[in-house]
Amino acid sequence: MAEGHNPFDVRPDGHNVVLEFYAYGRYVLQSQVFDAVMKAEHVAYARPREELVGTQPLQYWVDDVQLMLTPGEQLTWGDWSTALWAMRLAVVGKGMCFEWYFGIARAGTPDDGPIGYGTLKTIRPEVATSKG
Repeated sequence: MAEGHNPFDVRPDGHNVVLEFYAYGRYVLQSQVFDAVMKAEHVAYARPREELVGTQPLQYWVDDVQLMLTPGEQLTWGDWSTALWAMRLAVVGKGMCFEWYFGIARAGTPDDGPIGYGTLKTIRPEVATSKG
């Protein structure tokens, strides 16, 4: 994926969770992005919003697309649910149908550092080209 900070952030109205995008990679089909997000939502929405996610990485797969979250100690299922909603907003509103790195933060808290981070990426080989 591309190096450097991408200043594109999404904060759903009425929430203090901010989803920060840091880099872009290859194109991903919009339907695969939505399906990966939907898989994560099914898990997140089934849990109490105030419950901590824990610190073990979570992975959600759709075909060759992986959505991975590394939660911080303070990330709740409600925070993760809001971040997933922000992903949907980014895809629909900004056409974010690419691989990406993301961070999750809470705006307006004493420590605005990340409470989780992750990736959306494809796990497929690069297309090799030969020059004869």
